[in-house]
This record gives sequence, C-alpha cells and structure tokens, in this order.
Amino acid sequence: MSLGISGKLTRATIQLPLTPLFLLAAIIVGLIATISIPREEEPQIKVPMVDIRVGAPGLSAADSVELVAKPLESIVKSIDGVDHVYTQAQDHGVMVTARFAVGQDPEAAATRIDEKIKANIERIPAGVAPPQITVRGISDVPIVVLTLTPKPGAQGQSAERWNDRALYDLATKLRSEVAKVDDVGITFLAGGQREAIRVIPDPARLAAARVPLSSVMEAIGQGGRSFPAGTVREGGQALAITAGLPLAGVPVVLAMFGLGMVAGNVNMVIDASDVKIPINEAIPCGLIVNELVSNALKHGFAGHRQGSIWVSLMRDADDHVELSVANDGAGIPDEQNIDRAGSLGLQLVHLLTRQLRGRLEVQRREPTRFSLRCHLSKTP
Repeated sequence: MSLGISGKLTRATIQLPLTPLFLLAAIIVGLIATISIPREEEPQIKVPMVDIRVGAPGLSAADSVELVAKPLESIVKSIDGVDHVYTQAQDHGVMVTARFAVGQDPEAAATRIDEKIKANIERIPAGVAPPQITVRGISDVPIVVLTLTPKPGAQGQSAERWNDRALYDLATKLRSEVAKVDDVGITFLAGGQREAIRVIPDPARLAAARVPLSSVMEAIGQGGRSFPAGTVREGGQALAITAGLPLAGVPVVLAMFGLGMVAGNVNMVIDASDVKIPINEAIPCGLIVNELVSNALKHGFAGHRQGSIWVSLMRDADDHVELSVANDGAGIPDEQNIDRAGSLGLQLVHLLTRQLRGRLEVQRREPTRFSLRCHLSKTP
C-alpha cells in the first residue's frame, strides 16, 4: 500500500513523544492570540474618500475634462496613500474623487489633499472657481433607497396631481419622517423638481435700458435679503416693517430692469421707467408693491388659476409718481370693504399711503387694479 505525503508524515509523528507537546503549544498560542488581539462586535473599516468639486462656468463636459479634470487628477495621484482616482464630468463643472488605502485617517487624507491643491493653485485656469473638498466614507453609501413614482397607467387627475413637484414635496415630508428613525444618519433627495421662480430677461429692453445681463444676475442674487425698517404706529396698532422682499415672492429690485417673470401659472410683467426715488419714500413704495403682489398671488390666483400681474411705475414732470399693481385674477368681491379691510396687509397699504400723503384708487375687477399717486420730494 502506497502512502502519500500526509500518510508518511502521520506515520513518522504518531509515535513521536514531542507530538503532544506541539499540540499543547499550538493550543496555548491560540489562546494567547484570542486574548491579546482586539476585537469589535461591529468593526469599523476606514476607507476614506475625498470629493473635489470644481465649478467651471461656461465649459462643456469635454472641455472640463481637458482643462480641469486631467490636471487635477495628476495632482491628486501624486499624493501618498491614494489608491484610485475617479472623475465625473458634466457641463460647467467636474468632480474628482480620491480613494485612499484602507485604514488611512480621513482627516489627514483631506489635509493632504488640501495642502497639495494649494501648492498648485496657480494651475487653475482663469474663470474656474477654487475646488471644494468634502470627506466621504463607507457611512456615506446609501443602504436604503425609497422611490416615489405614480402608479403605472395613471391617467386624468391622478397623473396631473402627482407631477415632479408634487412628488418632490411628498419626498421632503417622507425624508423628515425617515430622519426621526433611530440610527439613521444622512438622508438626501435625488430627482424631482423644486419650486422655482423663472426670470426671463427681454434682450431688446435690456439693450434699450443699457442694463447688462450681469447686473440682472447680481440683482437676482440679492433677492431674499431683508432688514428691519422701523415701526408704523396708528390707531393704537404697531406694525413692524421689514425692508426687502424674499425671492419666493417678487423681488422689487427687478423692477428697474423691466423684466417679464413667470411664477408658476402667473405671468408677471414689470414696466418701470428710470425713476429716482428718495430712500425714505422708496421703502414704503416697495412694501406696498410687496403686499399687493402677495395678495394677488394668494387670493386672485388661488387653485392654480392662470393669469397675469402688471406692475408699473411712472413719474411726471411735476414730481408726481404713479404706482400701479393690476391683475386679471378673481377680483375683489363687492361686499368687501377695502377701506376697512380686515387683513394686516391691506391695513399696511393704507397706512403707507397716508405716510406718503398719496391717494389710493381701487378697481375691483377686469382687471383688479390698485393705483397710488403721490408727490415725492425732490432728488438731487
């Protein structure tokens, strides 16, 4: 009978006196290893990843790769500990992800990336924004994905109800509830359509007014800023006034440009001549426009009703200014007493009109129009 290697090894050691000692030594070494080696019930494996986002306005995806991504990849690959480099390119920007070796400290990895980029900052092309560095890890990988979509074959009102914006609103509420669950970390939304105000500049009118598009963009960027403008007291009431209009409404700063703007189903047209108004009177005028436009959107176009809002501002040679806000919405009911309106918004309009020593005329429908005429102080 021919024995293999295992058989020959067994026959040579089965009668050897040292064999039990070898077995005992192996058991002792195993026990020592079990006691001395640290253990975790849920071991944390560190695989640091660093996202480097670079905005490149005006560059296509192909140009972004050549001018931004490739130089950035060469910089990142020269850093110690980097295992892999991934690049995602799109129009107007790129994202380069550096994955480090297992066990590297995430904060130290981000520091090395930041120091290396700052050392090569002169290689950034003109017009490209400085990189934004974000540290990622295994915990940032989503493990649960919830998808919201209309039922297949949905038609009629059901299909119209669950559009992109409605699904996004529902997902926002669902995200808030998911975040309340124990041990849930970061949550984020992908897809859907947020509420937005679309501004459509008229190139011909911009050129006629000698207003560059960059000024329009800067004005829009200033939207949403506000500051306290004092308190109006009359008739035993005190109303706090805030100057500035949120971008969610209609920014009055756009009025000087005469822009057309679409907010949902309502088209807004602003017709403003080159009027210079002292600041003490410009703030009340802006607040009046804010209240009248907000009321028109809330009451005149409820239920996704379509229509238009017109805002005009003119000044004649006698320093009289006429401010008009009109809309073709639902109109004002005949039984509503405008002079004794119950809403704080219309009360504020009447208070500011008296403050300006002006006259307010109201047309209830077809179209609904509020016209304010007042005499303003001389401007230098």
